[in-house]
Amino acid sequence: MTSPKIYVYTDFDGTITQKDLLYHLLDAAAPPEWRAIEDALTAEEIDERTALQQEFALLSISLEEAIPIILDVPIDPHFKSFAMFCQEHNIPLEILSGGFDQFIRAYLTKHGLDFVPFHSNSARVENNRWQIIGSPNPKIRNLCNHCKTYWLQQRIQEGYTIVYIGDGNTDRCPATHAHYRFAKGDLAAYLQKYNYSFIPFSSFADVLSEFQQLINRLKENNRVSSLTNPSHR
Repeated sequence: MTSPKIYVYTDFDGTITQKDLLYHLLDAAAPPEWRAIEDALTAEEIDERTALQQEFALLSISLEEAIPIILDVPIDPHFKSFAMFCQEHNIPLEILSGGFDQFIRAYLTKHGLDFVPFHSNSARVENNRWQIIGSPNPKIRNLCNHCKTYWLQQRIQEGYTIVYIGDGNTDRCPATHAHYRFAKGDLAAYLQKYNYSFIPFSSFADVLSEFQQLINRLKENNRVSSLTNPSHR
């Protein structure tokens, strides 16, 4: 069978990690007012760029103090198997995160996953004051620090079938642009509310099982298309 041209993008916080690293840090080191800001973001009352900066303005902690806190968050124990499957089958896999490169790099290294590429924001911390440095890639609507949808659109223009995996607020826009979606948590609720199809999951064990079936279906579709359209062979 002809192999389909698939590109996989996954969220990081709360998807690969069992808890959002930023939430975990804010719970540990910020006053509880950050939750009201997050609620306003979920309700679409403020944009993500505004919310994240307001939340981290409440912190008074160094980057060196923050990293051990976020490293305490457990990883989805099945993500490495999924990443290895993609690598072994030459399926591109990239992480798109609304978090910070300093956290993601340290976390992936700890878990032996530094071979997985990622795109994210960064944080500048001086005198325990946090400033969000948005991802340098172009921003389509200029509402997020990291426009994840930009990356999907680039790959779609190259002819890829996009699979997106996520759980939260920053996954809403990219998920709606993907061909296939794996969702849990707030993202699943959002997609259901607006009648987008998605595959529910609780861990990457579910994702891997469903993903293998999806690949087989796409291969079969390609085979049928090749038989009925000889010019496509």
